[in-house]
Amino acid sequence: MGLSIVLEEKNARRAHEVEYQPHSISDIRQTQETQISNVASVCNIDPVQAAILLRHYRWNKERVIEAYMDDPERTLRRAGIVAEEDDASGEHQIQRLPHFECEICFDDDNAKTSYALQCGHRACTTCWSTYLSRKIKEEGESSKVQCLFDKCHVIVDEKTVELLVDPDVFDRSTSNPPSFLR
Repeated sequence: MGLSIVLEEKNARRAHEVEYQPHSISDIRQTQETQISNVASVCNIDPVQAAILLRHYRWNKERVIEAYMDDPERTLRRAGIVAEEDDASGEHQIQRLPHFECEICFDDDNAKTSYALQCGHRACTTCWSTYLSRKIKEEGESSKVQCLFDKCHVIVDEKTVELLVDPDVFDRSTSNPPSFLR
């Protein structure tokens, strides 16, 4: 009887030993797309918003859905999403505005183009491009970049990044392996 207990203990897995199976990047991306689609469908929101919510909640689909069902506006706001009716900038487009002075670089060149994020914070396209490119190149961040204005937590969406950064930088941001911890 004593020998069988010793053999069982010897063959038993240690608490720190865990079975694992590696996943390919395409498997992870497919899982992410499925999660995004599910959350978008259940919450009746845009897939871009669903992706931001999932990142904010560290890819815990159940927590996202529960939080959203309890208080949609608060959940979106906490994740850095501006609700469409609160969108101060309307369509996201690069504009040339007369008498515009960038609050970041203080350039007031009338030929300068500007862009406003969903939160309404407007800066020249040079400042936006520089800010986003640095976040991607130097910090490796592309999926949770916040507005460049101090104390604004609105998340810069992928469409904005594509519009404002060099195509090479954008390709780099979309080709980085996904991280469930981002």
